[in-house]
Formats: sequence, structure tokens, C-alpha cells
Amino acid sequence: MNLKELGIYKDIAIRKIIFDSNTNELNQDIIKIISNNQEITTEELLKENIFPFEYVPDIKNDQKTFICIDTNVPSFKTDTCKDIQLLLYVFTHKDLMRYTEAGEAGTRVDILCHKIDEKFNGSNDFGIGRLKQKSVLSYKSLNENYYGKVIIYSVPEYNRNRKIQNG
Repeated sequence: MNLKELGIYKDIAIRKIIFDSNTNELNQDIIKIISNNQEITTEELLKENIFPFEYVPDIKNDQKTFICIDTNVPSFKTDTCKDIQLLLYVFTHKDLMRYTEAGEAGTRVDILCHKIDEKFNGSNDFGIGRLKQKSVLSYKSLNENYYGKVIIYSVPEYNRNRKIQNG
């Protein structure tokens, strides 16, 4: 069994969120929602808002929006194929929930989930075939002031050692 993909998928997901795949420039549509329209560097995003694991920051005063990324292997279809889940936790402080953007509807979390799903659902950057959305569930963080959604995608992957590209 080879689980190297679990970390690689997180790296790919972070790049898909931060960078526009067509221009390799920062993805301002997503970043402005995360940063509440404040100037922010890639380094700050990766230290303060986007994490490659499920993480609930211990925030006392700041109100922020977060995306946490995790991976699971819920099943092994055969000796040569497994299912990998990519989980994207999108959550924000309750006082930041209200957000408006032309052509969009819902809360900050709803709009951010929509923009993320446009980049991920059907993507062929992961596994064998296309990434498929499996569910979108409410996410209540351990910090009572934060609420959001978890988007769960699934993709089959080989269960044997093979060379995969990192990115």
C-alpha cells in the first residue's frame, strides 16, 4: 500500500485554492473572501488561514475565515485500487458570515464553497479519472463562534507504488 498521495493531494489542493490554474497568478476571487478584502501574502495565507490538516485555531480576538484540508482512505476497492477522500473544511467567524458579491447568493461560507467547488468538482488533477463531489455537510467547529461546511470529494487511486507528479 502506498499512502504518499495523501500529502500530495493536500499540496495540490492548496495550490488550486491559492493560484489561478490558467495564469498561475493569485486567485483573487477566493483570496478576497478569505482575507475579508484585506491585502494578504501567500505566506500569511498559509500561516493564518489555510492549513493542510483539520485545525481549529485558538482565536480570542481576531475574526477570520479558514480552509483546512485533509485526506482519508475510506475503502480499498481491490488490491490494486483504493478510494481517496479529499475533505475541505471551510469555516468563518459568525460575525463574518454575511457577505455579498454580485452574482452570488448566501453567506461567506456558501460563496466560498461555490468558488472552491468550481475549481475542484470534476478536476482531473487527482487520482484516476475525475474528482467527484460526494457530500457537503455542516461543520461546527470546537470554537462556538465559528461555523462552516465540509466539502467531501472522492477519487479512485492506484494502491500500488507508482510515480505520481507533485503538482
